[in-house]
Amino acid sequence: MILIDLGNTRLKWQARSSKGEIQARGAGCHEHGMRLTELAAELGREVQDRGPVSVASVAGDVLEGMLTRVLERLGFAPAGIMFVKAESARAGVRSGYRDPARLGADRWAALIGTWAKHHRASLILSLGTAITLDVLDDEGVHRGGAHRTGARRSCACVGLGHRAVARGDDSRRAIFGERYRIGSCKWEPVHDRWFCGGVRCVCHPPSGH
Repeated sequence: MILIDLGNTRLKWQARSSKGEIQARGAGCHEHGMRLTELAAELGREVQDRGPVSVASVAGDVLEGMLTRVLERLGFAPAGIMFVKAESARAGVRSGYRDPARLGADRWAALIGTWAKHHRASLILSLGTAITLDVLDDEGVHRGGAHRTGARRSCACVGLGHRAVARGDDSRRAIFGERYRIGSCKWEPVHDRWFCGGVRCVCHPPSGH
């Protein structure tokens, strides 16, 4: 399986075995689509398998169409190219949005991947061109999230004033109408099944909360 993250500025991809092992990966700035063909061609050279492709994209219809055409020219079957779309529920996760389609595909994939890996309440921070924050409860319900763009606004969201992020000794903050204790946090490069690049922080409440 090929996993592709088509973001606003970068394309990231991974090739996974049937056991989920990373066999190859790549990434680069697509420069508003100008290097999209080049980056996809690199994928074609590195990966011999022309199996299913799953794409999480926030880049818009034009670049998604361009990527699809390039993949087809590389020999990937059109029927095997799937674009992830947010839904009301999938794989144990329920969306917290009244209109689930308004949640970005990358954030939806992050929720599903986090629930599959940890299966517990989590606060997910994803740092890329934009910074996103999402909260899952212990039942896999998406309790809400936030999205910010730009360096200054991103810093503010991470810890310089955003009410949903714990700072210092004050680990209790109101999040979307409820209170959670932010426990252990782990910053890690993003290389699991649903994340192809950047940095993610997943925070869990301490045991018993």
